[in-house]
Amino acid sequence: MRVISKKRLRDFREILPAAKNSLEQWYKVVSGAKWLHFTELRKTFNHADAATTNKGHPVVIFDVGGNKYRILAAVHYDRGICYVLRVLTHKQYDSNQWKREL
Repeated sequence: MRVISKKRLRDFREILPAAKNSLEQWYKVVSGAKWLHFTELRKTFNHADAATTNKGHPVVIFDVGGNKYRILAAVHYDRGICYVLRVLTHKQYDSNQWKREL
C-alpha cells in the first residue's frame, strides 16, 4: 500500500513523541501490505474496524500503540492506497468529533 500522507504521522509524533515507535511500526506494516479487501486487512490488524462518517464516507480505524492511539484512514484497495485522514489519541477518538468533520 502506498501511504498518503506520512506528514500526519510525523505531525502527531511531534505532539506526542511517545507515539513515534508505534506509528513507525504501523507505517512499515501498511506500506508493505497488498490487501485486496477489508477481510485481508483484518488478518494483519485484527483490531481494525470499518466505520462510516456522518457524511457517509467509509473509514478504517486502526488501534495503534496498545490502544492508546487511533489512525483513521480511507483505504482504496483497488488502487493500493491508504490515505491517513486523522491520527488521534483514544480520548480524541471517543469524542466522535471526527465523524462530523470527515
